[in-house]
Amino acid sequence: MSDNVKGQTTVNSSGYLTEMNSINVNTANNINDFKKARLLLKSVINTNSKHIPGWIAAARLEELDGKIQQARNIIAQAAQNIFDSEDIWLEAARLHPPEQSKLILAKAISHITNSEKLWSAAAKREFEKEKKIKVLRKALEYIPNSESLWKQAIELENEDDAKILLERAVECVPNVVDFWLALAKLEDYENARGILNRARKAIPTDHTIWIHAAKLEEAQNNENHEKLIEELIDRCIRTLANNGINLSREQWIREAENCETSGSIKTCQAIIKVTMNLNVPESDREKVWLESAQESINRGMIECARQIYANALYLLPETDIWLSAIELEKTYGSQKSQEYIMSKAVKQEPEEPLFWLIYAKYLWDNVIYNKYNK
Repeated sequence: MSDNVKGQTTVNSSGYLTEMNSINVNTANNINDFKKARLLLKSVINTNSKHIPGWIAAARLEELDGKIQQARNIIAQAAQNIFDSEDIWLEAARLHPPEQSKLILAKAISHITNSEKLWSAAAKREFEKEKKIKVLRKALEYIPNSESLWKQAIELENEDDAKILLERAVECVPNVVDFWLALAKLEDYENARGILNRARKAIPTDHTIWIHAAKLEEAQNNENHEKLIEELIDRCIRTLANNGINLSREQWIREAENCETSGSIKTCQAIIKVTMNLNVPESDREKVWLESAQESINRGMIECARQIYANALYLLPETDIWLSAIELEKTYGSQKSQEYIMSKAVKQEPEEPLFWLIYAKYLWDNVIYNKYNK
């Protein structure tokens, strides 16, 4: 081909076409380029009548040259020779108007009934929602283990019908976490608990199910829910470990931060509390905890940092941790939280004069502020 043809055709040592990305003609006077391309592609197809890329490239060459009917004829011939090729049928559907493409895809599906791509393409060709649903439901009769088709079908349904489909989906593809979580979200508290229990048994290696179970308990706000949330996170870690999954402490902190972002503060706090010591050498605890809290602060995750400090002070009440916790409240806390942390510091560390000075200054500043801002 001449230099005017971009996206060159590559032929391997056997003379077969192995790649043809595209042919872009720069001017209207590249007749020789088209002739050379046609000869090359004809040779490829004649040499190997089952060569799918060759047929598709030949059809696209005619389409590029404005000969759409010739392109359709070529791809129709290809479909006769290779009736079990998804790509050939999809190309044929693409080259035809919507109504004809529906018929083509119907014929394609009759040859390849277990093709997700063909069923999905057939659903997309339908303009009415009800017809799309009908196509996808039919598809799932043939391919009940297709995650992609289930998702497409569920997205089109109303809440009641989506719930029915999700119940069936978790039976057919029980390893898809999103289906379990979506189903639980559509149920009331008791049913959601049961669904998440089933999900944990079906997928014992996924931690997000446990976290959603903890969030569910937090939202319900039952008596002793904080203890139950901690127990769920603790059981999650042990169950994962029994199945060979060990998340790092950094990964758990990110999960806690996700909970903070979504407003599930109790679950966030439980994750931090239960995972504080994961893979942290005793000699490095203070350094690691202070760094982790600061990283959370840098990401705007104040509740996570606050909980890291709270647990660190319970386990290791060092001066630097107290000072960091006090500084956090001075910068991001309320008047109540500031007074609480300072009063706690002097109460638990009464022999540390620095804490008394900080607390006294805080109280004095408040006296002055209140005096001049009445």
